[in-house]
Amino acid sequence: MAWPQELLDADSVTPRDVFGNKLESLDSIRTDCKVFITLLPNRPDLPPWSVEISGFHMNDVQTGEQYYRNVLQKVITQKFLGHEKVNMILDENEGIEVLIEQAEDWWPRKAFMIKPRLLPTPMSDESGTFRSQGLHFTQLATAQHHIQRSLEAIRFEGGTYDFAIRYGCLALSNFPVNKIGEKYSVTSFTKGINTTIGCHIMKWFVVF
Repeated sequence: MAWPQELLDADSVTPRDVFGNKLESLDSIRTDCKVFITLLPNRPDLPPWSVEISGFHMNDVQTGEQYYRNVLQKVITQKFLGHEKVNMILDENEGIEVLIEQAEDWWPRKAFMIKPRLLPTPMSDESGTFRSQGLHFTQLATAQHHIQRSLEAIRFEGGTYDFAIRYGCLALSNFPVNKIGEKYSVTSFTKGINTTIGCHIMKWFVVF
């Protein structure tokens, strides 16, 4: 069975890097499926880093191959998707600029005191309009796509998981303090939080 080319292209990741010199991390497949898993020597007639799965019964071999494919998919998913993030500005039609501000004294955590604020403009929707509107089909498709990819990243893991929606204050990290007070277009701001700028949800409780 061929080793995924995308792993070789990315960081020259080989089976030994992932599973150990003797592929010992695959011992559970060897034991459970009663198969032999061998890393084949590089030959001109084989793809590089090919793995052979053999056994005494074809059913065992086929089961072992399926388990191995699942493990490979998990490796690929975690390599390329495990730390992926997506940010959407739901009220982006209510302004065209984002102002970087110093957080107020009541802010939940003093460690993160820089926050963004979308500035309303006369030509934009009235502030808060997005709350009475459904997601745009492109936003919905983006959310569905990334939820699916997140599920793919963990679907080979045992255990239970929860899906939660949390509300709170949005703070920024990796942002220069001397940039407080500056304005950025929504497009530039979105590019920043999707790359170098970190976002943190600061949760707090309101007591009446």
